[in-house]
Amino acid sequence: MDQIYAKAESVGLKKTELAAQAGIDASVVARSYRRGKISLESLQALAGVVGLTVTLSAAQSELASKLEAGSLF
Repeated sequence: MDQIYAKAESVGLKKTELAAQAGIDASVVARSYRRGKISLESLQALAGVVGLTVTLSAAQSELASKLEAGSLF
């Protein structure tokens, strides 16, 4: 969401305008941002307005990250 809002701001879009262009009620977006939860569909719609895409990747555990970095021990 932060990246989407930053991109929107850089092109002169207010959050309410962003929501409207994405076809989402501004109050829903504001509530989602405060709670830190938003549907993937809404996230994709918001990102699309500012020319971004949403990419999902496998989450790595802290242990796997340390092993990969060689810093487990």
